[in-house]
Amino acid sequence: MTEPRKTLTLKRKPAKLMSHEDAITLLTTWWPALFSETSVKPLKVGIRDDLRADRKARDLIFFDKKIRRALKTYTRTPQYLAVLITGAPRYDIQGYPVGIVSDEDASHAKERLTQIQRE
Repeated sequence: MTEPRKTLTLKRKPAKLMSHEDAITLLTTWWPALFSETSVKPLKVGIRDDLRADRKARDLIFFDKKIRRALKTYTRTPQYLAVLITGAPRYDIQGYPVGIVSDEDASHAKERLTQIQRE
């Protein structure tokens, strides 16, 4: 007789974030036209790919994972969510406007911001 198979349930790991200070330091050091300690701009859709390509082109000495974690930290702050307003410009790595915040993105940001404020 064969034994019944055991089912393995995998739990999704929570997103790893870096400290806000470390995220800001990394982003402002390497992309000062886009990131600032004093002002927050909506980021271009797909900015992570642009940052990764720029990191590779400039042969910067950190891994793409660090960019991902820094962006996760940055884009989940109340300050960032608050600037995602319908029609607001989105910015590329040179700090130039390249698109606008959609109604859907603004609505999602508003919901997330409300959720954060309740916690």
